[in-house]
Amino acid sequence: MTTSEFEGRWRGKASGAAASHARGEVIAVAALCAVLPAASLFAAAGIPGLPALLDLAAGLLAIGAAGLVVARRLAFTLPVAGLAPSAVLIGLAAAWIALQASPFLPAAWTHPLWRVVAAALPEGSGPPAAAVSLDPGVGFDRLLALLRDAALLWLAYHLAASTRHGWNLLRCAAATGAALSAWALLALGLHAAGVALGLAVAEYVPDPPTGFATVANVAFAAALAAMIGQRGASAQPAASPPRASSSGLAGFLAATPSIPSFAALAILGAAVAAGGPGEVLALLIGIGAMLAALLAAPSFAGFRHRPSAALGVAALAAALLVAAAAGFNRMTADSAAPDGQTPYAIAAQAIADAPALGTGAGTFRAVLALYGAEPASAGAGDLLESFVELGMPAAFALILACAGLVVLCARGVWQRRRNAIFPALGIGLAFLVAARSIAGAALQNPLAALFWCILMGVACGQSHRSQDRHSSR
Repeated sequence: MTTSEFEGRWRGKASGAAASHARGEVIAVAALCAVLPAASLFAAAGIPGLPALLDLAAGLLAIGAAGLVVARRLAFTLPVAGLAPSAVLIGLAAAWIALQASPFLPAAWTHPLWRVVAAALPEGSGPPAAAVSLDPGVGFDRLLALLRDAALLWLAYHLAASTRHGWNLLRCAAATGAALSAWALLALGLHAAGVALGLAVAEYVPDPPTGFATVANVAFAAALAAMIGQRGASAQPAASPPRASSSGLAGFLAATPSIPSFAALAILGAAVAAGGPGEVLALLIGIGAMLAALLAAPSFAGFRHRPSAALGVAALAAALLVAAAAGFNRMTADSAAPDGQTPYAIAAQAIADAPALGTGAGTFRAVLALYGAEPASAGAGDLLESFVELGMPAAFALILACAGLVVLCARGVWQRRRNAIFPALGIGLAFLVAARSIAGAALQNPLAALFWCILMGVACGQSHRSQDRHSSR
């Protein structure tokens, strides 16, 4: 049975319900797509309050989706078991973040330095905080951000049950990322020209959005995946069997180039390069992982790309080793500084002081000040900072949650006969963020987290077979 025959079969069973659900899906996808340019506009204009805007948008999307489900205009048909392990682990980490910021934990669980500070304070004043977290307010903000990102990923996961909606979300992310990158490059150029000419350009042109290079990184992967998928579909003969239709890379290489698509990739690539060598290396690792997964898919067996896949995996492993070596060399060099007061040395000491409890989500800057470093010191990377802030158990829970998403995408690469580029994109995005988190900030930026969660949700949703995605409709 072909895909069209299968879809015609389930549509014929409940044509009225299917049409009603289709209208609800269009509304939900349009609303989710609208969040990307709205958030990018806030960031480009330098308007404060982007996290609050995203919290409001996620809440409204969740309420709207629930209303559509109750009104039977929307149905979540994907298996819940696909994201269940990751959802449980994220829930455990979120519960621990809430406990860190609450005053209900035993007093003996406070950070060891709290007792030193309390001893230096006047008698009866007690420790500077009643919770494990150095800053409970920031901890609750990070908790809201985690729940917001998880909700957006969950919604994108279910809306991507339709391949058409998955492509629309990919194109929206790529186009929005390209527009934001073009503005960031323009702002950088104007600022540089103003400095060279002695003009006060900064008074009229906002600074480039924070973390724009990471957004460009994620959007570049989405744009490349969309181009591969579209070119593969357009280059495929009509009489070809369904199994060969997923030869996206071969079709991409044989198809006529799309000038707008290549222009978007050029803009995004320039924005990534403007972010520094760390962003470029992360992009290469992410794209390498995506292409290696795509070439290793069983649907490419007819094209005998196994040697290419092996070569891609070897190149990816080498790039990961280079990234890890660079990160650890930087940590070693910084830790060997004469004063020892570097972010990496402080992070290692803070983990040793509170390996299980942590210091509270979002408190790494406060930890630097507490250990005597300059408040403006650079960060130590998302990975190391998560161990400091959350403690090792909760940090490993989040890492395993992301690993669960990668396992789901890997299974999708193996199962999908068509559009294997979707789960391959998810694998690439996971490697991209992992590489960037070794020695830099990846998902701490709310705009980058927004793009990543929506695209990762699409990749995970499209990792299921057509029968699983349409069986409940």
